[in-house]
Amino acid sequence: WYFWGNFRAALVNMTQVPIATYGYLAKRHGDVVAISAMNRAWAESWRGIMPRGGKIYNPNAYTVEENVLIERGIKDGVLGQNLASELAGAAQGSTMSRALPRGTVRRSLGKFLDLGIAPFGYTEKHNRFTTFMAALRLNKDLPVEARYMAAADAVRWTQSEPAKWNRMPIARG
Repeated sequence: WYFWGNFRAALVNMTQVPIATYGYLAKRHGDVVAISAMNRAWAESWRGIMPRGGKIYNPNAYTVEENVLIERGIKDGVLGQNLASELAGAAQGSTMSRALPRGTVRRSLGKFLDLGIAPFGYTEKHNRFTTFMAALRLNKDLPVEARYMAAADAVRWTQSEPAKWNRMPIARG
């Protein structure tokens, strides 16, 4: 409920890339190179995070090799962390979901709640894709496995873990 309709939370979330990702990448690759890679990844990520062809992102926005690494990042929970960390709890259902009536009302309310948190969800996804792609491209001289690990580490170190245990008490539900 904390993020529902709270567009300021989405705007604040967007500051993670220029604040956290920039410092992390600039320390390892230099200011100018890091800013250049982040700018390119930032612009591409808006197009790249839109679902296409049954995937949670647009594979047409990236190269074949980048798509393979993105798919691995999604599978490993690096790029889909905001979803993966809560799936187990959601599968069991919350107290609210058990209290709501079944059927059309429940589905409608679910869609309404999803719509309310969409701005925060998209900015979180954008931040993770931007960080991942910028780090991936900055490490282009490394072998593929090392590139992936560098990009995954950049996301893990600069994008927060949104699990309930890492939220403010008021946002834990």
